[in-house]
Amino acid sequence: MIVAGFDQAWLAAHQAKMAAHRGEPIRPAPSLVEFSIAYPLKLPNTTNGRHWIAAHGYRKRLGEMVGEAVKPWNGQQPMERARVTITRWSIGVCDADNLVSSVKPLLDLLLVRSKAHPHSFGLIRDDDPAHVELVVLPGKAASRKEQRTDVRIERLS
Repeated sequence: MIVAGFDQAWLAAHQAKMAAHRGEPIRPAPSLVEFSIAYPLKLPNTTNGRHWIAAHGYRKRLGEMVGEAVKPWNGQQPMERARVTITRWSIGVCDADNLVSSVKPLLDLLLVRSKAHPHSFGLIRDDDPAHVELVVLPGKAASRKEQRTDVRIERLS
């Protein structure tokens, strides 16, 4: 499959070559990745129509938080097939379509880095249905302090 001018096989070979060049072992894809983000993902109905700078700032902060959370898994091969379960804990109630739409910026950060996703962290190969089984769940937080987003990525065989 060709993505952004190069194919995925080339990327895997390149990562292996660079790891060998740096003297690092090539680490296989992890079986399970779990982390939390300190706030619930923003819903599209709260972000649509806002200035592009505000949207960029949100994506940048989200990227920084995800980057810190996934540091232990940096440098590993991406998962070919994965189940991504995202639980958005908030005090409010949201409808299903907004809930699923809110995970797009986060899911884009989990992909293999490419021209289309230059700030991604490379945990999953692609976000199409052949590679990812996406489960998005709502959670009811008791207070604003307990609001968060939990992410669980499981490798599927």
